[in-house]
Amino acid sequence: MTRRSLRVVYALGVIPICLTLAPKAQVQSQGPVAIDTGQITGALTGPNHDISVYKGIPYVTAPVGDRRWREPQPVAKWAGVREATSFSPIPPQRQSPQQQSEDSLYLNVWTPAKSSSERLPVMVWIYGGGFTYGSSSSALYDGTRLAGHGVVVVSFNYRLNVLSGFAHPLLSKESGHGSGNYGLLDQIAGLNWVQRNIKAFGGDPNNVTIFGESAGGLSVSALLVSPKTKGLFHKAIIESGSGATLTTEQAAEQAGEALVKKMGLDGVPNLLPALRAKSWADIPDAQNYRGAPVLDGYAFTQHPRDAWAKGQQANVPMIVGYNLHEATFFTGRDGDLPETLTAYQTTVRERFGSQADQILRLYPAKSDQEAYWADVAIRTDQRMGLSARAQLRGMFSVTAKTWEYHFTYLPDVNKDSKRGVSHATELAYVFGTVPPTSDKTTRDVSDAIMNYWTQFAKTGDPNQSGLPAWPAFSKGHEAFLDLGRTLQAGQDLTKEKLDLLESVQRTRDSGSTGR
Repeated sequence: MTRRSLRVVYALGVIPICLTLAPKAQVQSQGPVAIDTGQITGALTGPNHDISVYKGIPYVTAPVGDRRWREPQPVAKWAGVREATSFSPIPPQRQSPQQQSEDSLYLNVWTPAKSSSERLPVMVWIYGGGFTYGSSSSALYDGTRLAGHGVVVVSFNYRLNVLSGFAHPLLSKESGHGSGNYGLLDQIAGLNWVQRNIKAFGGDPNNVTIFGESAGGLSVSALLVSPKTKGLFHKAIIESGSGATLTTEQAAEQAGEALVKKMGLDGVPNLLPALRAKSWADIPDAQNYRGAPVLDGYAFTQHPRDAWAKGQQANVPMIVGYNLHEATFFTGRDGDLPETLTAYQTTVRERFGSQADQILRLYPAKSDQEAYWADVAIRTDQRMGLSARAQLRGMFSVTAKTWEYHFTYLPDVNKDSKRGVSHATELAYVFGTVPPTSDKTTRDVSDAIMNYWTQFAKTGDPNQSGLPAWPAFSKGHEAFLDLGRTLQAGQDLTKEKLDLLESVQRTRDSGSTGR
């Protein structure tokens, strides 16, 4: 190599020794990686410049024009080498400083492999955001640190809001199998891409873990029962996303017809071309349109809770859990939390009626501050605790093992916050993207979680030497691991409280159905 070319290599941040790798088996950014649609080149990242990252790889054709509100289509092959060093635009959503475009269905890969002959475990991340916002390019989800633990990390964008969840009888007729599941179909297409291509990055297509949080966790819950995902993954991690709810096809189509009427297009000939010609921004309240899964009889043939009850979910090992103060995130949706003890007691009696005294006994408060956190606990148990326990218990009907976690860690710097250990606060610990100025305890908690998550991806069991034992959640021994300042195992997480809330829910359900 000439001195001039060495200067160029150093200027690009490349370590020249990597150029000695055999080109055919090479994964590092200095040599193109061949996937099924062409060749790509990426970059090196990480503190030691030993993680190869490939950003903005198209995994389906852009769903624009006539392809809007259609099942994802294959990408056309390209000639030459495509540079994959920048994230794509994010899917259209609420206002964001990032560039938005319907042409946003791209994925990213972080790999520590030095050769495509390696077969490392693969972790596929599905982001949250209520199916209305979010993207794979958030700095929070940077896969560098996680990949440093010996796994290949994949993330992808998927369609959101009205571009995902819009259903209509004409779209269902056009497809022949329902409509309104476009974001979930994108996710399935991403998993199929992993099966076809991950070997090129040193990944093992026979050892894939899907993991997601919030809407991403709900997606994982849904993918576990989809007939379209058989063989696409082998383990699952669900973070604050156990309560997957699917809209019926009829309800989704009715919502779509109402939107068409609101746009003044009801009865317009050639309706679908007219809708596809509209700018996303011209669709009323497009950013808030629910993009959640639809029970369309194609991607989803039964509700997750029904599949779990019958033992018909994917029989794969799972980690399931949630955070201590989830409810502080949802006050905009669930209403303000009480500011006084009197307000707390009043609202509990309004919400729980004849069972209010039992609720107040299990969630006691003697001060305004205690009242605030007591209601946070009630709402968190109702929103997350019940669904997580039901999902975990639903795994008793299959042979795969499950583990439950409860994330309770709050750094000293946040100890006076009214937000507490809220929804999504575990994410920086999972990805190792906690602030670099974080104290040692914070970094240690993050390292422990990354070790548990990646060990699970490698072996199907999070347990390993050097960390506290994490017993499995099993019938008669409903164990969990507290991911807090001290990592410790426990049993029957808030059992008495959840039993009471479950009784309340049964009473309400029987009343609503007239039984």
